[in-house]
Amino acid sequence: MRRFRQGSLLFLLCSIFLFLSISSALAITTSGSLTEDETWSGTVNLTGDVTVPVGITLTIEAGTTVIFPARSDDTSGGEDSNVTELIINGSLVAIGSADNKITFASGGSIPTSGDWGGIKWNVGLGVKTFDLEYCTIEYASTGVKWHVNAGIQSGTISNCEIKYTTDYGIYIYGEANADITANVTNNSLSNIGGHGIYGYATGSGTSITGSFSNNTVSDCGSFGIVLVAYDSATGNVDITNNQIT
Repeated sequence: MRRFRQGSLLFLLCSIFLFLSISSALAITTSGSLTEDETWSGTVNLTGDVTVPVGITLTIEAGTTVIFPARSDDTSGGEDSNVTELIINGSLVAIGSADNKITFASGGSIPTSGDWGGIKWNVGLGVKTFDLEYCTIEYASTGVKWHVNAGIQSGTISNCEIKYTTDYGIYIYGEANADITANVTNNSLSNIGGHGIYGYATGSGTSITGSFSNNTVSDCGSFGIVLVAYDSATGNVDITNNQIT
């Protein structure tokens, strides 16, 4: 009987440890800051700004749908305290496939442009990863905003569909000696309130290189594709084979 009790206790402790380990591995932050690397899958319903801090990676698996509340943010933070944003200060890896895309969408019963704030990547010193492939981003204010203020950084946005934004589709902004390689290829952008794809570098020592190629841009409130190098910055981007209407 004594051995049975000890064995039962050991089994119970192991079961609790296993449960806690699985729960930690499956943890999903729906509002606030991640405290460790996370992997999202299935349907993820956010309630407020989610921030990925420096040194942490958010991985979103193919087929995942991330739903943002319409015109709401329970953190009252970010660039716009009235809408929910996905704020990446660390790394984001969201790689879908042609037949199993990742979707970033509004939770509104009748979605409208600007229901949520968009994906914001804020980059300083240190190596970080930003990879969006085969994603659909719809009804945001800006689809993707990438702000680099230091260091050598590269990112990829490819085979994505971005539509129904109140402002830019893709906005890449560099300053303070940032060296940016932006690979923006094979995307479809439509019903964009501002510029479709907008690259802007400012200040001596700041540069944008890479490729804005094989994109389809239509129905923009402003220009389809813009690259600006201002105040001694440089821009050397391959802009080829795009279709703009």
